[in-house]
Amino acid sequence: MTTEARELSGTTQACLAAVKTFVNEYNYSPSVRDIAKAVGRSTSVAYTHLRRLRQHGWITFDDRLARSIRVLK
Repeated sequence: MTTEARELSGTTQACLAAVKTFVNEYNYSPSVRDIAKAVGRSTSVAYTHLRRLRQHGWITFDDRLARSIRVLK
């Protein structure tokens, strides 16, 4: 784990890991609901952490499109 990743909270790290795992397994982006289920949180909490990951440059996604999450780092 990089120093940058260590600066993320536990739930934020779990969301990033869930995205990476889902993409590796299914070859397409997860939904917010998929991520929420993987980390054991509500969709609202998962979405908050996804926005935080986007702010820090770890992922990108389009709010208007379903399953548009892409990992950048």
